[in-house]
Amino acid sequence: MAREIRTPAVTGLLHPMLLLPVHIEETLTIRELQFVLRHELTRIKRGDLPLHALLCLLLALHWFNPML
Repeated sequence: MAREIRTPAVTGLLHPMLLLPVHIEETLTIRELQFVLRHELTRIKRGDLPLHALLCLLLALHWFNPML
C-alpha cells in the first residue's frame, strides 16, 4: 500500500508490482476491489508494461514519425 498514489497502478519492467492506495478498502466494495485487482493483474500477465516501454522508446527515437 502506498500513500502517494490515488489509484491502483502497476509498475516495474522486470519485477512488476501492484501499487494500491492506502485506504482503497474503505472506498471500494469487495466486488469492485476484485475487478480492480483482476484488471491490474491481467495487465501484468498480458505484458502491457514491456510493450508500453518499447512504444515509448520507439516514440523517443522516431518522434518525427506520424505513424507512432
